[in-house]
Amino acid sequence: MPTTPPAAASLVLSQGTSVSPAVRRIVHTAVEATSPGSYLTPRDGTDDSEAYVTLCRHYTGAGGVPCIFRPPPEIRAAFDGLER
Repeated sequence: MPTTPPAAASLVLSQGTSVSPAVRRIVHTAVEATSPGSYLTPRDGTDDSEAYVTLCRHYTGAGGVPCIFRPPPEIRAAFDGLER
């Protein structure tokens, strides 16, 4: 068990990829590597804000890198089995 103080870590998920077993392993490995009381926060594009999705569609239409959004329950699935 780590003896370092709790920490916060940010996990940037790759937009548009499914929450595969590999993503779950990465999340679980990151959590196991931190001290008790630490936080892991995901960062990914979600489809729960129509204004944000519209903004990104306009950005893509203007030549920007396409954003493919994931519903929040799919992102939460990467954390299945972890203590809440």
